[in-house]
Amino acid sequence: KMVQRGMSGIGDRLLGAVELAEGENLPENVSPALCKAAIDQVAEEMKGYDFRSAVEGRKSRLLSMGMLLCAVLISGLVVFTPSAFWNSLNRWGKPVSAVPRYTFVSIEDLPSQLIVPHGETFRIDISLTKSTAWRPDNAFCRFEDQPEIEAAFVSGVAVFDLPGQVAEGDLYIALGDVKRNIRILPVFRPELVEMRAEIEMPAYLGYSGMEKKVESGTCEMLAGSRIKLKGKVSRNLSAVAFMSGEVEASIEPNGTGFSTEFLDSATVSNCVFSWRDVYELESRQPYTVRCVEVKDMPPVVECRGIGRSIAILEDEVLKIEAFADDDFGLKDLRLAWSVGGSADNSTEEALLSKGGNKIRALSGEYLFSPIANAVPEETVVTLFATARDYRPGVGPAVSVSHRIYVLSRATHAKLIRDLMEKVQNSIEELASDEEDLKKSNEELASMDAEKLESKQGSDETRKNEHREREHARKLQDIAREMEDVAKELMRNSKIDAEAVKEWAEMMEQVKDVSQGEMQEAVKSMRKASGDPSEREKSLKEAVAKEKKIIEELKKSAGKMGETLEDMMARNFVNRLKELAKLQGEVGVVAKELLPKTVGLSRGSMPAAVEKVIVAQEAKELLIKKEAGYIYDDLGGYFNRTRREVFDKIRKDMSEKNTQEELEKLKVRISENLGVSVVEGSKKWAAQFKKWANVFAKKSGGGGKSGGEKEELSAEDMEVLIELLRLRQGEETLREQTRILE
Repeated sequence: KMVQRGMSGIGDRLLGAVELAEGENLPENVSPALCKAAIDQVAEEMKGYDFRSAVEGRKSRLLSMGMLLCAVLISGLVVFTPSAFWNSLNRWGKPVSAVPRYTFVSIEDLPSQLIVPHGETFRIDISLTKSTAWRPDNAFCRFEDQPEIEAAFVSGVAVFDLPGQVAEGDLYIALGDVKRNIRILPVFRPELVEMRAEIEMPAYLGYSGMEKKVESGTCEMLAGSRIKLKGKVSRNLSAVAFMSGEVEASIEPNGTGFSTEFLDSATVSNCVFSWRDVYELESRQPYTVRCVEVKDMPPVVECRGIGRSIAILEDEVLKIEAFADDDFGLKDLRLAWSVGGSADNSTEEALLSKGGNKIRALSGEYLFSPIANAVPEETVVTLFATARDYRPGVGPAVSVSHRIYVLSRATHAKLIRDLMEKVQNSIEELASDEEDLKKSNEELASMDAEKLESKQGSDETRKNEHREREHARKLQDIAREMEDVAKELMRNSKIDAEAVKEWAEMMEQVKDVSQGEMQEAVKSMRKASGDPSEREKSLKEAVAKEKKIIEELKKSAGKMGETLEDMMARNFVNRLKELAKLQGEVGVVAKELLPKTVGLSRGSMPAAVEKVIVAQEAKELLIKKEAGYIYDDLGGYFNRTRREVFDKIRKDMSEKNTQEELEKLKVRISENLGVSVVEGSKKWAAQFKKWANVFAKKSGGGGKSGGEKEELSAEDMEVLIELLRLRQGEETLREQTRILE
C-alpha cells in the first residue's frame, strides 16, 4: 500500500506477488511452480526500482519534532511550574480521586451556594490571592439564561452587582482559566411578626403586670412604670442588637423571639432593634419602638341633670346626678356645696359612691333639699362634685360649679311675672306684625287681575306667604313658653289659683289660634302664591283669617295685662305679709331676751346673747331693705298700670317715714332697748298687715268682681289646681322625709 501511494502502477503487481506468496485463498488446482515462477518474474522486474523512495518520511520527522517539543515543554513545566506539573501528574495517576484542577489564576474561596435577599440586588466579590500566577484584567458571570456581566479587577478585586432574583438558579463565573458555579437561593428577609410590651405598673395603683401589643411602633406607659419589650420574627435568629439613647446591647435570641430586660419609664425613650437570621440575612431596616411616658391624669367629674345656674324653692327637691371617669381607678365620688360662698369654701359634702383600684367609672345620685340641708330662702348655693383617684399626694378633682338659687315664693312670683310680661310683649309684637301683613295682603288683593298675576304680584305674594309661615312658627314658640310659665305657676303656692286658671285659659286660646286660624291663613297664602288664577280669592280668605288672628291675639294680650296687674297686687300682699311675719318674730325674740338683757350694755352680755342680738339686728336691716324695695316697686307699677292702690300705699309709706323709723328700730336693737323694740316691732307688724289688707280688698282677694257670678266650671278649675298643688306638696314632703331618713 505504501508503494502503491508512492509509485503508481506497480502496486497491484506487488500486491499480487504477496498474495501468491501467502498462498491463501488460491484455487486448489493452482501449481506451486507456476506461483513461484510468477513471483520470480515480479521480483526480476522490480530490481530496477528503489522502494525506499516510496516510503514518505515527513510525518515521522514531524512526529519526532513534536515529541521533542512536548518533552521540552514538559521539562519547562517541571522547571518553571512544578505545582501545575505535579497536579496534572497526580490527577492522571488518580483519575477517580477528588484532586482539584490546577489553575494559573488563584482566587479566594467561593461558596458552592449563596443565599441572597429575595428580589433585591446583591453583589459578589472575586478576589485574587497573593500567590496567583496570572492576574487577568476582567472576570465574567452569567445567571442562568440572563445576559453576561463583566467586571474589571481593581486592586485584585472584581465586584459583580447582580440584579434581584426570585427563583433558584446557577451563577456561572469565569476568569482566566478559572470556572466556577454558585447555586443562588433567593430568600425573603426576616420580618417582624409581632412586638409586645410587658408593663409593670407603679405600686400605688395596685395593678398586676399587664401585657399589650405595640401598635404602629408606639407604646404608651404610665410614669413610674417598668417595661419589657418582646419581639417575634418570621425566622430563627442568630443575633439581635438593641439600642436606646446611649445604651447599646446585644440580646440573645430564643429561636424566632427575643426580649429586653425591664426598663424604667424615666430612662427609656426610642428603642431600636435590628436582627440577623440563621442565613445571615439582616432585617430590611431597624425597627423602632417609641416609648411614650404619660402622666396619671386626674379624674373627669361632672354633674348632670342640672344647668350651671338653676332656681328652686325652699321646699323643693333637686335631683343631682354625678359621674366620674378615670384612666386607672377611683377611690370615691362625692358632692360638696357651700352656702352663700364659692367652691373654695365648701362646708358640707356627701359620699355618693365608693370605688376601687380597677373601677374606672363611678356614678351617684343626690337629692338636694334646702330644708334638709338647712339652706334658708334667698340664698345662693355653690355646688360641685369631687372625685379622688389613687395618685399619692394629690387632691380630689372638682367638677364645674353649679349655682343653685334658693328663692322665696315672693321672688319666684316676681320671676314668673317677668316671664309672663315677656310672653305678653311677644304676643303684642306678633299682633302688630300680623296687622302689617294683613294690610299688605289687602293691597295685593285690590290690584287689577293682570298686575296681580304678573311676576311682581307673584313675588310679593310669595314674600307674604313666607312672613305668614314665620308668624305661625313664632306663635307655636309662644305657646310653648306659656306651657313653661304654667309649670312655674303650679310650683308656687303663693300665686292665687285664679291666676293659674286664667293663664291656662289664655294658653289654650293661643294654642287654638296657632293650630286653627293661623294654619288656615298659611294654607290660603300658599294657595295664593301657587295658583295665579285663584290668587285674589285666596288673598281675601287670608285677610279674613288674619283679621280674626289679630283680634284673638290682642284679646289674649289684654287679658294677660289684667292677670299681671292682679298678680302684682297679690304679690304685694304676700310681700307685706312676709314683712309682718319677720317683724313679729323680731318682737317675740326681743321679748324673750328682755329678762336676760335688761340693764346690760352690749359689752357685758354673754356671748350667746350677743350673737342673738347681732342676728336680730341683721334681720331688721333685711326688713328695712325689703320695705324700700316695695316702696320703689309700687312707684314703678303705678306708672305702668295707673291703679290708685299702688300710689295710695306708696304715699302712706312715705308719710309714715317707713325707712327712717325702721332704721331707728334697728338702732334700738343694737342699743339693747328691749321694751322699745317690742313695742316698735308690734307697731310695724300691724302696719305691714294693714297695707296688705288694703291690697287684698282692692284686688278682690284674687276673685272676680262682686257683680259677676262664678260658673261651676271655674270653681272646679280652682279646686283642681289646689288639689294638684297639694299632690305636688305631698310628693315633696315624701322626698324630704326620705332625705332625713
